[in-house]
Amino acid sequence: MIDYDEMNEVLGREEQELAKEAERKTDAWQSNPYADTPEPENESSGYDIYYSIIESVRDKLNVSLECARRNYDGIDKMRDNAKNDMLGMVFGFLFHLAGYPIVFVLLSGYHLLALVAFSALGFFWAVYTFRFAKKTGDEIASYITRCEKEPVSGAAKALRILTFERERDFYLGRIREVKERMKKVDLYENRLKRNGVFEERHCEELRALARMPKDTPEYSNTKVTMAECLRYHFAKQENTEA
Repeated sequence: MIDYDEMNEVLGREEQELAKEAERKTDAWQSNPYADTPEPENESSGYDIYYSIIESVRDKLNVSLECARRNYDGIDKMRDNAKNDMLGMVFGFLFHLAGYPIVFVLLSGYHLLALVAFSALGFFWAVYTFRFAKKTGDEIASYITRCEKEPVSGAAKALRILTFERERDFYLGRIREVKERMKKVDLYENRLKRNGVFEERHCEELRALARMPKDTPEYSNTKVTMAECLRYHFAKQENTEA
């Protein structure tokens, strides 16, 4: 993710310096129109400085737009990766579950010591199997919860889980917001072309357009345990019966 706070701070300082320089030159010419520097050059210089502020704001918005589009386009790939991770966990657990009994049956009958060794090993296998099963259940619960079709309903809302649909809606909204801000920047550009100069409040309004809000959805958690899902569904069932 792009560090928007740092980028806003750096570009904001540059814009303030450019705006102050433009105002200083404009005030100097107005107070002394017969100065050594000709009027047209001052006007052109001030115009260029204000126009550079507009371009700076537009560049920042283009970065935000590109980032939002990239995140939006990557959601389907994220979903596929989450599905593959979940299936990999399930197949790994099934392999683990079947592996030890097969090895025990094949090798423990050859010698009494082998039987004792594999029996002792079975205790550790059982403990690890329980942990593996819990981890696999959590992975399945997380994937199913994130795949809810409604962005803000059900277990995802109750457990504050970021679903793929909610994330898609967030970045789609971000894309629309950036485009609306770009339209406003165009209006400021037309104003500058018409008047040739900006007031300080116009510069502040432009800087505000470049400061995009936090670039993450309200919910950020992508993991949930099977126990949390079961508690939610049992509580939901009790509330429905009541």
